[in-house]
Amino acid sequence: MNCDQANYGIGAAYTSVAYGPSAMADGTPTPPQTIRNWGVGAHYVFGALTAVVDFTGVRNTGNGALVYQGTVGGQYAFTPAISLGLSYMYAKGNEVVDNNHANQFGAVANYAFSKRTSVYLSSFYQLANQGANALLNGIYAPSTALDQSSTNRQAIARIGMRTFF
Repeated sequence: MNCDQANYGIGAAYTSVAYGPSAMADGTPTPPQTIRNWGVGAHYVFGALTAVVDFTGVRNTGNGALVYQGTVGGQYAFTPAISLGLSYMYAKGNEVVDNNHANQFGAVANYAFSKRTSVYLSSFYQLANQGANALLNGIYAPSTALDQSSTNRQAIARIGMRTFF
């Protein structure tokens, strides 16, 4: 669902993906599970500044794990070609994921060569609660245990190019 007007937009999404039973490395069977994701978000444009806010939830029906996440941020267009975005995200899990929580900060600088092609530099820093291992999503795909930090802190920087068709 999407609603876009001149200065603002709101949206909502829901997905449900069912996974059949499988086996762990030692042959132990795992029960079927469903991962349900939902989210709502909005943006508002104040001249060269676009402010964004969203709230999402992820639930694993197989083990009852539940994580909520809220994000606020904004992007400022210095020129039509150059922009900078900043964001803050807070995530909190239920008792199945040990009530872990994390604070995450992000920054993205973007330079557009044209309407279709741009380059960007992004960086993110996450600080999880003591005793948890920080895990920035999207480091590798698909996510593995190798993605998580050995401490409650993790940072990443990425340089990339985007082309829209």
